[in-house]
Amino acid sequence: DFAAQAEQVFANLAAALRAAGCTAAHLVKLTVFLRDMDNLPHYRDARNRFFATVSPPAAPAITLVEVSRLYGPDFLIEIEAIAAA
Repeated sequence: DFAAQAEQVFANLAAALRAAGCTAAHLVKLTVFLRDMDNLPHYRDARNRFFATVSPPAAPAITLVEVSRLYGPDFLIEIEAIAAA
């Protein structure tokens, strides 16, 4: 379901950041693609949990758009991230 995918996409982002020696604090821009804007509250919940790890509290610039299709037919969310070390 969407909530599980949102949690997973942020877990994947955290793993990619760790692999590059970065944290969520290094993020400067996110582009978020949702298949259905009705899932916005679930996305926000997952996003808020992810950025709760940042100290001092901060979040990057975020662009969020609804799209008709993602890479796989079962994909409901995709996030493109830019970090600066």
